Amino acid sequence: MSGFLKPLTGRKVLVIVLVGFAIIIAANLSLAVSAIATNPGLEVRNGYVASQKFEQRRELQDSLGWKADVLYKDGFIIVEIVAADGRPADVGEFAAVVRRPTHQREDSAPEFKFSGQHYSAPVDLARGRWNIDVKAVSADGREFEQRLSIRIR
Repeated sequence: MSGFLKPLTGRKVLVIVLVGFAIIIAANLSLAVSAIATNPGLEVRNGYVASQKFEQRRELQDSLGWKADVLYKDGFIIVEIVAADGRPADVGEFAAVVRRPTHQREDSAPEFKFSGQHYSAPVDLARGRWNIDVKAVSADGREFEQRLSIRIR
């Protein structure tokens, strides 16, 4: 045989297999560390306690008959909450948090202003997917919470 094609020995096969597994393990570890570091995965502190009041809160929210929608235009996030009759809902308090679905680094709670038709706030959003967690309280004290998603192109 020429010097180019040397015989494949057991030692070479062992090195190839070990290097292959080392690459796979390194890739898995780096992906796991990245996943844990960018998304804590915590929605509520205690899921059991939150589940005990979920149905009651959902029924109260459904009784409002409100629907929410979001739009991003000219550097403003616009959130519209309408009642069952199609008119702007009678909201006593309003707040929203803008966040990425994958990490918390860019979370913000902009100051929304009511225009008579909708709530808007100036926010500079980068390209990609964003969640807007809306929390509103009706004039009679019933809570409305909804997560709206928007994709910036």
